[in-house]
Amino acid sequence: MEYIVSAPLRPLVRSLLPGAILVLACGSLAGYAQEGTAYHPVEEEARQNGRRLQYRGMLQEHAAPPLPNPAVFSSQDRIALHFVEQGQAALSQEDFQRARIFFERAVNIAPLQPYGYYFLGRATFAQGDAHQALVFLLKAELALSEENAAWIAKTKCLQGMIHEDLGAYEEARRSYQRCLEISPQSLRARTGLARLPAESEP
Repeated sequence: MEYIVSAPLRPLVRSLLPGAILVLACGSLAGYAQEGTAYHPVEEEARQNGRRLQYRGMLQEHAAPPLPNPAVFSSQDRIALHFVEQGQAALSQEDFQRARIFFERAVNIAPLQPYGYYFLGRATFAQGDAHQALVFLLKAELALSEENAAWIAKTKCLQGMIHEDLGAYEEARRSYQRCLEISPQSLRARTGLARLPAESEP
């Protein structure tokens, strides 16, 4: 009896099955798109990580001051600067791993030179390690002399961005303010300060 009932239904089931599969497939895709907005893994990561990707994306716009003239340095420092330049080229192509190799060579050759540390901070932050990036930037700051005001300002501004990324708003505020003390025209520091929440009550 079961066979008698099911046998006539088989052609009908075969004809309806593709349409049912299509409906189910469309239903499963509905979760990835609402009101015509497609699902993008990068955007989903940005939502999960808050504004973190926004700050890393700013790095390409965060132009560093020009490197000093190699002629005034020792041969060892000139070699280190050459590696920094190679690292900058890799960094501009977002090849962060290769860039870090060049910057690490630079600081190994000339550990008292600040430029390799600064760019190591940038590359490390771009790779997602904000805390390690702050360590490198602190080393750069300590190695910079007062004559390198433009570099100090850029270093403080980048520190501000990273602190802001971590949610350490008071540290970010201090870094941005220090940048503006050195370089009052820094638009990056001004907009960074404007983004920060109001200072907490004492």
